[in-house]
Amino acid sequence: MTEKEEAIELVNKFKIKVTVVYSEDSVPCVLNAPIIEKSAKQCALISVDNKIISIRKFKHPTNSHAMNRRVDREIKRLEEVKQEINKL
Repeated sequence: MTEKEEAIELVNKFKIKVTVVYSEDSVPCVLNAPIIEKSAKQCALISVDNKIISIRKFKHPTNSHAMNRRVDREIKRLEEVKQEINKL
């Protein structure tokens, strides 16, 4: 999965769909208000930040160089996911 695909998936997980039924014709309408979109992005960003904080705990001077490199690569990838979320 690309960073952009992961960003879209994360934001979609936090979206709230609001269904409103109008009494005149009883046709349901799904609203996607800008504030809902903004909140979903904020939640997704917080989620990625929490992942980064958790992963950073694995970086330690006593770990192998390879392990610390893997941690650095994952943090870099998650930072790119954050950038993609902000672009949405």
